[in-house]
Amino acid sequence: EDFAFEELNKTAKEVSVLVELSDKSVVKRLRKALEFGRGRLPEDVVLPCAGGGEVAVLKGASCTGTESVTLRLDDKPCEIICFRFTREIEQSKCAVHLVIFVSGWVKQQEDYSEPWRASASALFPGSGHLVLKWETEQLGRLSHV
Repeated sequence: EDFAFEELNKTAKEVSVLVELSDKSVVKRLRKALEFGRGRLPEDVVLPCAGGGEVAVLKGASCTGTESVTLRLDDKPCEIICFRFTREIEQSKCAVHLVIFVSGWVKQQEDYSEPWRASASALFPGSGHLVLKWETEQLGRLSHV
């Protein structure tokens, strides 16, 4: 292994999406998928929205609630089922700005990440933080010279 990236501070944020469905067959399939996944989606799905268009809900999203609303469209009642989904996203995977920290004098495995933890959060709070582990064997030998 010549090099590898490792997350420095594993931070996640929660995102949510509200999906409004009117197609009863789509609602039935979605409920079956949620039952199979014990409240979480077992795979990515693209759902047709009640107002037109589509929305993608990603694998692992958790259904945190449903609500039924009846609207009148063209003087006919129309039932809309609203599903709320949430999921956590790792900051380093969705950050616009990534910061890579590189250590050059390594005695222990912790020397790759520990020197950078405090400064990563303080100086780059909105960024994804990655540590570059490189030439681990050679750097370990060099530190004993």
